[in-house]
Amino acid sequence: VSTQSTGSSGINAEYGHHGDFTKLRRDWKMSMDEDYIGQFLIRHRHRSEIKHFQDLLVDTPKHCRHKFHMAFKELCLSRADKGLLETIEKWTVPEFPLRGDQLIKEVGLPKGPLVSKYYTLGKARWKENQYSMEKDEVIEFLKSEYEKSKTPASSAPGS
Repeated sequence: VSTQSTGSSGINAEYGHHGDFTKLRRDWKMSMDEDYIGQFLIRHRHRSEIKHFQDLLVDTPKHCRHKFHMAFKELCLSRADKGLLETIEKWTVPEFPLRGDQLIKEVGLPKGPLVSKYYTLGKARWKENQYSMEKDEVIEFLKSEYEKSKTPASSAPGS
């Protein structure tokens, strides 16, 4: 590629993996935003499921969502997919109903790495359920999972 006018659709088509794009990024001295968009295009170019992009947006911290929208728009434009773009732009991003300190208090977790593990587990279940689980439902699920984890390994199925 001899010019920088390739645009996002050119990056999407011509750079098949991160190694190729990393070289292009260095050669063109891209900004961090341009790098983010390029990496996003390569990583998600073969995905078209709305749920995939909703999950990505839910997992993106609020202060970074503008970057997500910028990259997502470029991806949709490179595909001429206005429908997907409009769906995500109109979607109200739900917030996971729990914080780590609530897991300690309400699930009974000890402070430490288990909080992160169970936060991630609860958020994954919440996402699997189309973001519809209420706080008390997530807590009950996590309490159940935490209790299961305390049973001795010898009583687990297949032991």
